Amino acid sequence: MSDRKNMNHLKGAVNAYYMQGFDLSLSRLLELQRELQAVIQDTKGDQMPVEIWRQDNLFTDEEADRLTQCNMMAIEDEIAEMRDAVNWKWWKPKNYNMPLDRFNIAMEAVDILHFLLNIFNTLGFDGKDVVAMYLAKRDENMARQRGEGPHGKEYVTEADCS
Repeated sequence: MSDRKNMNHLKGAVNAYYMQGFDLSLSRLLELQRELQAVIQDTKGDQMPVEIWRQDNLFTDEEADRLTQCNMMAIEDEIAEMRDAVNWKWWKPKNYNMPLDRFNIAMEAVDILHFLLNIFNTLGFDGKDVVAMYLAKRDENMARQRGEGPHGKEYVTEADCS
């Protein structure tokens, strides 16, 4: 299937989910990712560098470390694909005559989300754990931006990603 046809198929699938309604909770996404990992394990398990799914979702520290490394490498690859979709090369003139393919960029972010969900599942965290950790980290970052962190205002700097 060509990239354009595949993208149109994905857009159609996304619209279908909107039409039928769906569970947006992080716990549900983690559950769906575990289901996907089970299917991958069943169909491609002999090709995998490590076992990627278990019914009990309990991995030893060594297994969790290896799985986390594999997912991190996959995330890096997906980030590279996302980077290719934007005008990131600061040394080249920007071509804004071509429309930004926001859907493609978002789908690359979803690919990254798949691997992040794998990491949370591998480490044994559920949706409530992840949300609580996010909120605690967000509070820390908000305090840092107000100069209220343990190091005062040294965290607040100007940033330029160009």
